[in-house]
Amino acid sequence: MNIHHLKEKFPSLHISTKPIEMGDTVLTFYEEPYYFTINRDEVSESDADLLHLLFETPKPAFKTEESKMWYDFLFTQNEISLDVSSSEYRFIQFYVRRETYTKKEFSEWKKALLSFFNQNAVLLEMGAYGVIIEETSDSILGEEELSAVATTLEADFYFPVHFFCGAFPFEVFFYARGF
Repeated sequence: MNIHHLKEKFPSLHISTKPIEMGDTVLTFYEEPYYFTINRDEVSESDADLLHLLFETPKPAFKTEESKMWYDFLFTQNEISLDVSSSEYRFIQFYVRRETYTKKEFSEWKKALLSFFNQNAVLLEMGAYGVIIEETSDSILGEEELSAVATTLEADFYFPVHFFCGAFPFEVFFYARGF
């Protein structure tokens, strides 16, 4: 479906390839790769029901304030207050083909995925795409270990994952550890 055609019926339609903040005055939907909102006062009850049948409600649902803060920092243009910290972070992006799993399987898969990272890792998931944010630690996974994680998850859940991993600034990391 071409989302842009909805503009003819709903002039307030706002479309973005980045996640859009949900609010009480708009209906928010997701159709890969677009996030879009429509003012509630423009939509009849029957049209709203039809839109909910056709399109997903976007994710993420934040379980912690930290994941909400990271989401705001990365995807919105809202002002946020950051605690100044000397910590360094690595971002690991992932993609999973969405037609290959059920909601329950994906929920279990996310739990298994996070079990490979330290307990402070944050997972932001937006449909088939996601980001794991991890703080510098002694137990970070390297390229080979991430490849093994992908292989293990595929063997256990029968659907592939693709990772794109950012790097820690190793010169600073090793210097701080006294090397």
